[in-house]
Amino acid sequence: MAPMRGLAIDMLPMKRLSFLQSLAMLGLFLGLQLVLTTVLLVPVFLVGGKVELNLTAVAIANAISIVGTVLLCTLICRVPWRSLLAFGPMPWRLAPAVVLMVLGSFLLCSEVDNVTRMFLPMPTEFAEKFQRVMDVPSNPIAGALALAVVAPLSEELLCRNWVLGSLLARWKPWRAIALSAAIFGAMHMNPWQFIYATLLGLSLGWIFWRTGAVWLCVLAHGLNNALVLGCWLFPLDLHGMTGTFAIAPELQPLWLDVAALAVFVVGAWWLRHSTIPPAWADGISESTPGPNELPPVLPPPLPPVT
Repeated sequence: MAPMRGLAIDMLPMKRLSFLQSLAMLGLFLGLQLVLTTVLLVPVFLVGGKVELNLTAVAIANAISIVGTVLLCTLICRVPWRSLLAFGPMPWRLAPAVVLMVLGSFLLCSEVDNVTRMFLPMPTEFAEKFQRVMDVPSNPIAGALALAVVAPLSEELLCRNWVLGSLLARWKPWRAIALSAAIFGAMHMNPWQFIYATLLGLSLGWIFWRTGAVWLCVLAHGLNNALVLGCWLFPLDLHGMTGTFAIAPELQPLWLDVAALAVFVVGAWWLRHSTIPPAWADGISESTPGPNELPPVLPPPLPPVT
């Protein structure tokens, strides 16, 4: 089967944000999220006498924040909302390769998290609060909505479609993917999630560059978070995959790490040999016009000398 040129964005009449605009919208989203979360916690405080963040508040705040960000971006940046929400078609024949990549990266990121918390222990108070926020068994529906639906849709729209899209239209791919991944890691706002979230962002960014398909990134992000939910709801009796944030971490079996790396490489190889990056994102330099920028008008040819 011939490699598939990334079509998800090439086919759309998109007006891309500049990098500064995309960062501004990302900051606006995080600001709205903080304000809305605080507002939603006021009734909890009035009823229970204490502030306790939960997954229901996170899901509601994220959903309202992304809608508010799109509306404000439409007004401020004068970009049509249809262009901002242009996820494009879903290339289903590439989904199996992406699923393999997710299965491998999930286990590898789990091990990276173990190593991170070994060298940078999480304070007990923070670990207990994080554990209560991520109390998926007590509210699995809110957990599924917050982690496997709302977060993938909003974060892939922001970090891949807006931030990475603006960078790929102007920078070389490796620079664009690395910076967008670091921004994605920083969005989690704590050092323990920053490292493995950045690694996950590299994988998601590479998928976006190869395919131009935001929906594939949403699928990968959602599946990764669904696996996290599964481990919380059905804990595995396996070293490094069992326990809570309040318990000292331990490493996973070596065979599991090797198998995870092999599965990830197979998925990445499959995706690489099945795709060609979209024309607008294939190593375009900063001086090259973006996908929606017209080239400069050339002067008319000189008349022939008689």
